[in-house]
Amino acid sequence: MLVLVDVIAHMEDVLVKMPVQTIEYLDSLQALYCMFCGRLVHDRGELGEPCEHQVFFYTSEGFAYRSPAFEAAFGLEGDEGESDDDDAENDDEEYDEEDDPEERLFDMKPGEWLAAMPLAHATLIEVFTPPPSGMGVWFGFGLAMEEG
Repeated sequence: MLVLVDVIAHMEDVLVKMPVQTIEYLDSLQALYCMFCGRLVHDRGELGEPCEHQVFFYTSEGFAYRSPAFEAAFGLEGDEGESDDDDAENDDEEYDEEDDPEERLFDMKPGEWLAAMPLAHATLIEVFTPPPSGMGVWFGFGLAMEEG
């Protein structure tokens, strides 16, 4: 008979790509902990230190955190700190929104970001502030799967 201890001990054997699980909270002051390691990642509107399982933290105003794995999966590596003024030869070229990884990213929903990554047990936590604010925050978590 398989007991819970056996299941937990063999988690590495069951790292399979599954649909993204979504959890929704309607209380923006809810303390949130990583479901894999237990680290406090958000408390009373304040961000905690991201853990190795946190893939992103996104608000209605933009990204507050993107893991290196997230940036690599969407071709965003090395984008920080660069500007169009740094590359003089691109001044004459027309900007093509379809070639911009950031723009392609915003054509997707947060759950689709997780689904596109090599993650097992991907979980999206959505937290919404009740009206009149209507602000939302999204936390993406998952266990990295070995590629190859």
